[in-house]
Amino acid sequence: MLATMTEQEFQRLDRACRSVFGLFLNDSKRSMVGRRLGELTRRLNRRSTGDLIDDFVRGDDPNLVSAVVDALTTNHTFFLREPVHFEHFQNVVLPEFESRLQQTCDLRVWCAAASTGEEPYYIAMLLRDYFGLRYPEWEAGVLATDISNAVLQVAMDGCYESNNAERLPNSVREKYLRSTVTGYEIHPDIRSDVTFRRFNLIAPDYPFRQPFHVIFCRNVLIYFDETQVDSVVANLARSLVPGGYLYIGVAESIRSRCDELEFVQTGVYRRRMG
Repeated sequence: MLATMTEQEFQRLDRACRSVFGLFLNDSKRSMVGRRLGELTRRLNRRSTGDLIDDFVRGDDPNLVSAVVDALTTNHTFFLREPVHFEHFQNVVLPEFESRLQQTCDLRVWCAAASTGEEPYYIAMLLRDYFGLRYPEWEAGVLATDISNAVLQVAMDGCYESNNAERLPNSVREKYLRSTVTGYEIHPDIRSDVTFRRFNLIAPDYPFRQPFHVIFCRNVLIYFDETQVDSVVANLARSLVPGGYLYIGVAESIRSRCDELEFVQTGVYRRRMG
C-alpha cells in the first residue's frame, strides 16, 4: 500500500521507470503507484514494496521488470478512437502510397503503441477494404508493438467485449469479427495481417531493417518527459520513408521538436521529402 512506500523509494522508482521505459511518475500518480505496487507485492509474495522496488531498480530479473511495467502502465483504448486519423489514412494516405508504390506493392505500417490491439486490427481492416480484390498483390501487413506483455497477450488473443466491438460500423464488424459467447473475436485473416512484438520506444536506436511508410504512435508521448519526447520523435522520424506519415494523439503536439517532420493537420505529421 502507499503507506509502505517512503519518499526515497518513490523517487528511486521514478528514476528507474524513466530510465527503463520512459514513464514519468509525478506526484499526482502517487496513489495509483502505491496501490498497484502494493497489489503486485502481494501477488509476487515479496516482503515489502520497498524490496520489490529494490529488485526492479537492479533490473536483473526481466520477468519482474515486465511485471512492474504492466502494473504501472495504463492502457486505455477502444475501437475507432480519434477516428479523424483513420479517415485521413484511408482517404489521403492510402491513395497516395498506392500511386507511389505501384512497382513494389510494399506498404509498411507500424502501430507503435498497440495496447490491446484495437488500433492495429482496425488498420488491417482498412487496408483490406481499400485494396479489395487487389489486397493479395500487396505486402501490406501491420507491425504492432507495445512495452506491456499483458496488453500484447490481450491483443494476440483478439477477443473483445460487445460494447467495444460494436463501436465499429456494422459492415466492418460483420466482415472482420466473429460473434462469441462473451463478445467478439477478430477474424483469422485479420489476425494473420498483424504481427505483435514487444518494443520499448525509449530505446536509443530503432533496429528496423527498412523504414515505414506510416507510423501510428498515438497518446503515448504524453507519458514521457521532454527529453524523452525529443528522442522518441527523432527516432520515429528516422523510421519513416521520405514523405511518410506519423500519427500522434490529437491532444499531443510535436511542433518544433524535429526539423525532419512537417505539420499536416492535428495529430498528423509528414517526413520531409528533401
